[in-house]
Amino acid sequence: MKPERERVDAAPRAIPTFARLRPGALVGAVLLYALASAPTLLTRVLYLEAFETDGPSMEPTLLDGDRFVIDRSALGLFLPWEREARASWGLPEVGDVVVVRSPMDELDIVKRVIGLPGDRIAIREDEVFRNGISLGRGSGGEDAAASGAVEVEERVGERRWRTRRDPEWPVSLEETIVPRRHVFVLGDHRSHSNDSRRIGPIPIGRLVGIVRLRYASPAGAPLGEIGAW
Repeated sequence: MKPERERVDAAPRAIPTFARLRPGALVGAVLLYALASAPTLLTRVLYLEAFETDGPSMEPTLLDGDRFVIDRSALGLFLPWEREARASWGLPEVGDVVVVRSPMDELDIVKRVIGLPGDRIAIREDEVFRNGISLGRGSGGEDAAASGAVEVEERVGERRWRTRRDPEWPVSLEETIVPRRHVFVLGDHRSHSNDSRRIGPIPIGRLVGIVRLRYASPAGAPLGEIGAW
């Protein structure tokens, strides 16, 4: 793996446009952005907050500079100035994209949940296994092929998402069991992400919120819901 420091930052620096928003999502996106950007501490603590990606670790799902909204209420009560949640009352699903307060450097990072408590996670030459079952392998995507990267569609049950890797940086990981009250997270760009392969499983008290939608993208990525489909 070729490590790269990566974080997500609050307070977007520009007013977004919604010209590329998928039909039917415009009103919801405007309302969510308005709430997430509201200058009230109550909104930021209890419900929605806007973030911005910084780096390639979630490509192709989130691109560098993408602005997105997280739902803080789904997992617990996480005060912005504290390292861990005051209370936790929910777990994400496998496939959810979450913002995490990293135990390595206390930065907020955005990753995808791959394993829940008790799950067995292993990686063999970039192929991820959960409880002995492969999440998927293969390649596709003209843009990825042109850049020398390989794209893989992963699946857990009916949920699917796309990941990216550089063939010259294959990654393997011995099987690990996700501890109680922890989750295992990976960046979607497996060759450019500091995640549970390096910092270990994440305590659920460090889950800030679940990513709901992208409301602006300097690179022109489609706006709307983010996660798994």
